[in-house]
Amino acid sequence: MNDIERLSKNLGTILSESLKVSDILRSDIERLMILFEDDWSDQFFRRLFIRAYWAMIEGQVYGIKQITLHACILGSKNIEAADHIFLSESEVFINSDGKKTVKPAFKSALTNIKKTFKVADKYFEVKWLPDFNSVGWQKIQNSINSRNEITHPKSFQSLVISDEFFQCHKDACMWFIQAYSELYNKIFDKYIA
Repeated sequence: MNDIERLSKNLGTILSESLKVSDILRSDIERLMILFEDDWSDQFFRRLFIRAYWAMIEGQVYGIKQITLHACILGSKNIEAADHIFLSESEVFINSDGKKTVKPAFKSALTNIKKTFKVADKYFEVKWLPDFNSVGWQKIQNSINSRNEITHPKSFQSLVISDEFFQCHKDACMWFIQAYSELYNKIFDKYIA
């Protein structure tokens, strides 16, 4: 197998894995929406929904990063060093003895989401970004603290999700699903359709 065939197969594997992860996580959200469509008053289900949709966001963002990175490698596209570190979520350090060390390189959740869309747009050249000045993006920003509080609770009150704030979470989830779908549609239209 030559390099192009190997890289193509690798990209296909990454794309397939990313889509499988995305399908499962999105299915979790859809099932919750169907099951509790008429009554979201139970705090347990509110917290479950918040955890599930943030898992979906983080899983899908990781998938976009991996697909972008490997598509660039396959296409022999030069990736700026900072973008390579960001996409691979790792940084290589070489000490004075020439010993190589790889360390994780992570960004905050909000930075990760925003930069992932920007870097994917930059390398896929689809000329589309979500509206980061929209109410939907503001709701994503507002929802992250609540996600952190229920994931790492410090008080009883942090585990109680008000009706108003739960609606914020549902809106944030829908904004992300639309943005993610739009990015994939733009890439598909440009390179596959």
